[in-house]
Amino acid sequence: MRGCNSEIRYCGHFYGQTAEGLPYAKGITSDALIETLFQLPTGVTELACHPGDGQVPNTTYRDERAREAKTLCDPRVRSALIEMGIELCGFTTLPGLLVSAQTGSATR
Repeated sequence: MRGCNSEIRYCGHFYGQTAEGLPYAKGITSDALIETLFQLPTGVTELACHPGDGQVPNTTYRDERAREAKTLCDPRVRSALIEMGIELCGFTTLPGLLVSAQTGSATR
């Protein structure tokens, strides 16, 4: 969604590698994700993540994908979402959440 609508922010902080492509396991822990969620501004944010089962060939982000999936399913993360009042949604829900959709403005 990044770049498609100015009302949707993008957050790429939940990532398990450094800028140089080295493993950074601390970036995809439950504590790191909860801290990232706590710092999100009010409104709609796309949180970048790449969860998977670790079986993706030809990628340098294979092991991190499995760790992301585990972190995203952590009950502490779910509790933090509830406590912070953060609502998860899919892309089909977005039109009802955006101010421009509620005012009738076209968004492209």
